[in-house]
Amino acid sequence: FTTAGDLNVASGGSLTLEIGGATANDAANISNYYEANGQSLAGLTIQGSYETENVGLHDFLSVGGTATPVINGTVKLTTISSYDPVYGDIFDLLDWAAVGTVTGSPTFDFSSIILSAGLGFNTDLFASNGIIVVVPEPTRALLLLLGLFGLVVRRRRSVR
Repeated sequence: FTTAGDLNVASGGSLTLEIGGATANDAANISNYYEANGQSLAGLTIQGSYETENVGLHDFLSVGGTATPVINGTVKLTTISSYDPVYGDIFDLLDWAAVGTVTGSPTFDFSSIILSAGLGFNTDLFASNGIIVVVPEPTRALLLLLGLFGLVVRRRRSVR
């Protein structure tokens, strides 16, 4: 959907977008950056494919107004068909013509989407690029790190 006007989602309002496939999947690059930056994607270099490959597989809103989008309501994602998002899936949901980032305090509702165990949605790139990414949940990554730490400590003790 393209609009020549501005986008303003007021507090209490919602913007519902359907996904039936990802714009792109870059699990290897996402994984490396996500782990190296403390489970954050902020500052990730946006590849051209993140914004151009398959925007026809999900809702995409192009805002052509003179102001950056203002979202103080809820951005809700739902799935269409039998699509199941997987690790590394990238969704370019929103682009705008004005210079700047999405302003406001958006909340996100992913409650109708069932992801595989240990996965979650990351919204670090939404305000700057209109992008949401499927990543490991931080708690799962933390548990994995703690488990690896435990193995290292145990191995060191048994060597002595």
